[in-house]
Parts: sequence; structure tokens; C-alpha cells
Amino acid sequence: MTAEIAVLNKSAVALATDSAVTISAGTQALKIFESADKLFELSKSQPIGIMVYNGMQFLGVPLETIIKSFRQREASFRTVRDAANAFLGHLYEYVDAAPEEEIYSGIVALISPIAEEISQKVEQRVIERVSEGTPPQTREDFDAFIAETMNDVLEFYEGTVEGLGEIDFLPRSDNKAQKEKYRSFTRRAVEEGVSGFVVKHIDRIVEFSLKLLRAQVISNGKTGIVFAGFGEEERFPTLISYEIDGVFEAKIRSIETDCCDIDRNGMRAYVRPFAQKEMVDRFLHGLDDRLRSDITKYCRETIGSIAEGILAGVQFADDADQEELLKLAKQAEDAFIRNLNDTAFMSFEHRSRHEIEDMVEFMPKPELAKMAEALIDLTSIKRKVSQGLETVGGPVDVAVISKSDGFVWVKRKHYFPSELNHRYFCRVGKSDGA
Repeated sequence: MTAEIAVLNKSAVALATDSAVTISAGTQALKIFESADKLFELSKSQPIGIMVYNGMQFLGVPLETIIKSFRQREASFRTVRDAANAFLGHLYEYVDAAPEEEIYSGIVALISPIAEEISQKVEQRVIERVSEGTPPQTREDFDAFIAETMNDVLEFYEGTVEGLGEIDFLPRSDNKAQKEKYRSFTRRAVEEGVSGFVVKHIDRIVEFSLKLLRAQVISNGKTGIVFAGFGEEERFPTLISYEIDGVFEAKIRSIETDCCDIDRNGMRAYVRPFAQKEMVDRFLHGLDDRLRSDITKYCRETIGSIAEGILAGVQFADDADQEELLKLAKQAEDAFIRNLNDTAFMSFEHRSRHEIEDMVEFMPKPELAKMAEALIDLTSIKRKVSQGLETVGGPVDVAVISKSDGFVWVKRKHYFPSELNHRYFCRVGKSDGA
């Protein structure tokens, strides 16, 4: 994991990132290195930066290599969105050249956990039926029970996926041959993920998996990409961020996660954390997701106990009156929790964030850089004094991007001593962000 931050006002954007990268096998973290590069200059023509988080490779190719290859093209971009679209389109060169096993591994990352979960749920239902002392008596009864259980489990998952909507594939024309190939990849991933009683129902799980791969859901193997800076026609900075998650039917699965266009008539300042952001959220909003969840849980439990205590001390003429009052108390409890989440939390967060961004609007460039670095340090310290791995740490890289000065490094680590490598700096030239 990592921590990254973008701080924007009308004059500049400051980008900062830590240097920690976690090497994992499945869900198990094996090693943490604190020397990774995650912040780069994207273009030689316009002042645009790019940050990456979570996955540091795309189909087996280091993103650093892809970014620097893209930068060498020296293209000009009217807007940051044009630059983002061009870079994401550039990724298709690596899709077309990717080994099939690399593409297949991305499908497995999304499909295999769900297939295993479906198998486990069906098997658990069988175990429960047997423990209740009412197992199916014949093979036909057993097969019918498995089919019914499978239907119930898959209906739940299918309903969840249908409510998500379709993911935004990066544009590309359809190819029938590619669709058939990816269908075979999906079937292979399902066959490796399921077991036991559900093997006979693989076809239906494959159909569900194909829907899942088209749905707006991102696996833990995602890669975050943040673009920020100034296009040729932009007076004020723009930030656009995406999360990409492998390839399906030769098209890249992606979700646009944020877009901020600083303007005199609209948003005038913006602070946006990426990846591990709970401490920055707490600083900006006074709350993070965990605190919000804990407060909601406490309020629900407390209100419920108050209602139960009151009702226990009231004498009712009949059970119907008691049931009606219980129903009204539950409705009032639900209305309070909805108001807490939809109004109270939102109002509190908006006020807290607004107070900070009102000051960010007038910060000079050095202060933007200091703020971005301080927010990374805040998250790093939190991880250092908390239980678990220190997944945020190492040197902090900071860059400030402005229309007049371009992409400027404020703090930057090198894996080599600069005084011993004058030829390197002559090669890359002063205009190259390396």
C-alpha cells in the first residue's frame, strides 16, 4: 500500500507520495521496500504530473517504464483529460503484446475468490442440512437440494452485480475472436476456483462470472493512476484519477474515481488523498470511515436500548398496541440513523473541509508543498505507532506544478549519489523528469 496526496489551488498543484511498496502473495504481505518511485513527470510539453498507487505493474510491465516511454513521445495536450486519455490509450500497446498468462492472472484475481466463496456457501448449506438430521435420502433428492441451494446463492450474487452497473471499459472496438478467448479464460478460472458439490453447475457460474467481469467492481489487484497539472489551454490546474483492473475482452477495465477542475467560478481549492487515506480524512473532515461506522453503531444500539426500556415500563391494553408502538419506535430509529448519515455527517465533513480549503486557496507554492508532505508524514506516523505492517514510509517525494514554472521537484530521492553521476543528468537534460 501507500499514501499519496494532491493539494490544488488556482496557482499550482502539489503532489506528494511516500516510497513504501508491499510485495504480496495473494492476501499475504511478504515484504515491504521503502524506495519505490510513484511520482513522475508525464509530459515534456505541458506541466502535468502522474502518481501511481497499489499495483506498480501493468500486465507484468513496470509502470515506471510505461510512463517514461510515453513521455519520450513529446506529444502536446490541450487539457489534462487529453493527456490522461492518451496515456490510458498508450496502455493498449502493452495489452496487445502481453502474454496470455498475464491477462489470465488478472481474470483469476477477480473471479477465483468469488467462485471459491460460492462453493463454500453451498457446502455450508449441505453441512447445516446434515447437522439438522434431515439429509436428502436419495441421489435425486440430493441433486435437487444442491440445485436449489445453488440457485439461491447465485440469485443473491446476481442481484448484487446487477445493482452495480457496467464498468467503464477504455474505448476499443469489439472483436468476436477476443470475446471467445476471454470466455475460455473465464471458464478456466471458474474451474480452478470451484470444488465439491457445485462442479455440475459450472456453466451457470461461468455466466455469472462474465457478468461480474463487465460489472463496476474492482479487485484488490487494482492500480490507481492520478493525473494532475495544466494542459496547454488550461489556466488553472485539473486533477483526474482512475483505477484500472486488468483486461477483459481485450479492453481495459477502468473506473474514473475523481475529477477536480479548479476555477474562479467553481472549486477554488482541493485536497485529495489516495490509497491509505484515513488519517488525512480525519484531518480534513474530523471523521473517517471507521469513526463514522463506530458512531453509527453506537447510536443504533443506544437508541434501541432506550426504546426497549421505555416500552418495558408501559402497560398495554393488548398485544396489537405493543406491536404498533414497537413498529413506530423502529421507524423512528431508522429515520434517526438515516439523518445521521445523510445530513449530520455530511454537514460536519463539509464544514470542516471548507474551513481548510478556504486557507488552501491562498497558499503560495512553498506552503502547498509543505502541506502535502506533512499529510504524508501524518499517515506514516500513524502506521508506525499502530499494530501491523508499516505500509506507509520511506522518503517522501514532493513536486509542485504551476503554469509558469512547470513541473518542479521540491524533494526527490535518488538511488544513486548525484555528484557521481553528472553524465546521467546530461543525458536526461534539464527538461526531463526522469
